[in-house]
Amino acid sequence: MQKNYSKNWKDVLSVDFSAESKKREEMKQTLLQQIDDQDTTKCNTKKEDFIMNQTHKRRFKRSSVIALAACLALVLSITAFAAVKFLDLGQHAHYITSSPDASDDAARMEESLPAELQGLLYDKNGRLIETIGEMENGIYNADGEAVMIIDDESGNPVITTLEEEKARRAQVTTLFDHWEDAKPYLAFDIRSFGYTPADYELEGYCIYNDENGQPAQDTKCVEMNFYKDGDLNDYIFVQIRYMDEESGFTTGGPDLKKITINGYEAMLDDSNVDILIDNVMYMIMAKNLPQEEVLKMAESLTK
Repeated sequence: MQKNYSKNWKDVLSVDFSAESKKREEMKQTLLQQIDDQDTTKCNTKKEDFIMNQTHKRRFKRSSVIALAACLALVLSITAFAAVKFLDLGQHAHYITSSPDASDDAARMEESLPAELQGLLYDKNGRLIETIGEMENGIYNADGEAVMIIDDESGNPVITTLEEEKARRAQVTTLFDHWEDAKPYLAFDIRSFGYTPADYELEGYCIYNDENGQPAQDTKCVEMNFYKDGDLNDYIFVQIRYMDEESGFTTGGPDLKKITINGYEAMLDDSNVDILIDNVMYMIMAKNLPQEEVLKMAESLTK
């Protein structure tokens, strides 16, 4: 049964941390403040609506109260707070992680889908998906179309096709085919990928619009989507963000590892990597792509 961690986050955070390190106390206060603020401004999200189909290994990218609650669900799943680690990339990116044992992971794979998704998802053979683990090899709707799951403005899951997602994004963003057209709207400069996996095509450079429906000036983030044959089950999402106090975030997930890539600090999990280069965070999130390929993309930014 899918666990519900949606209530009483302040009670969870009020656990006595007196026996823990100063670092944990500081993180507790940071999370409490962010829950109070509920800051969900567009480029203050890791990705406003990115949810890996592998829900049990989900990377929570938002600093909203919903995402913070998800990070804290990780803490709740650990029997001892000592098992939780707090990691940083630079001054403004904070991560909460743990190393659940194999039996815990297997149990999550057997959990039922959230109620909002039950009876709505199928595998590529048209068989109804009932558990988290059955989402591993892609998800489809009743018509056999590949779909993805996004969050609506209230944080509720919504099933969408690629065309529906493009239409939704077109209402709040501007998509540029060429980098030179997008560059004037950014408040910072970025590095180009020297490597992208074969057969993945760049959709373009996405910038959020201002209140007048125009690309925001001096924006601190830009997004890129790569699709393989237009398949939502084979894609790479990249968000590039200038890091400061306003654009900082707190996120979490199981088995995060802090590594170094050609001298630059990075955070790695299954097929996602965040790498901080010259105070710019490059967040690469992939579906159905080997970890080695994601690391190649990150390495290509350092050369």
